[in-house]
Amino acid sequence: MGLVVRLAVPEDEERIRELFIEMLQTIYHTENVQGYENGYLDRFWSDNEDRIYVAADSSIEAFLSVEVYREPDNYIYLDDCSVTERYRSRGLGTRLIREAEAYAKERGMFILLDGSDRCSGPFNSGRFTEDFNLQKRFHTAGGSQ
Repeated sequence: MGLVVRLAVPEDEERIRELFIEMLQTIYHTENVQGYENGYLDRFWSDNEDRIYVAADSSIEAFLSVEVYREPDNYIYLDDCSVTERYRSRGLGTRLIREAEAYAKERGMFILLDGSDRCSGPFNSGRFTEDFNLQKRFHTAGGSQ
């Protein structure tokens, strides 16, 4: 697979928006979905800790948005994850999540997912321990609670 995982840049926004729509259509089994609100992705282009990872060759085939929270605990929240249909089940989501995992380790944080299983497949690999509360909390080696 010749895809490179990298941080998204503002020029990637249109493709990320397209992939987000594709993800929603897949989840809800309908074409009638709404994408991100105007300006929503702007925070990922500023100098804060939130980021989007993309997997791309000549075009972006997948993305994962990562949000950093400092209160009440220090954690990284994996929000939106979308992989184009032709690259699903080929380890691309796992590659993106590994980037987020490295980012979490760097900061001594744990990873938090919402209660849904829409992007949790790669977390079932046994590399993470899981605590169940209202949300799923995944601890990585070196992460803190």
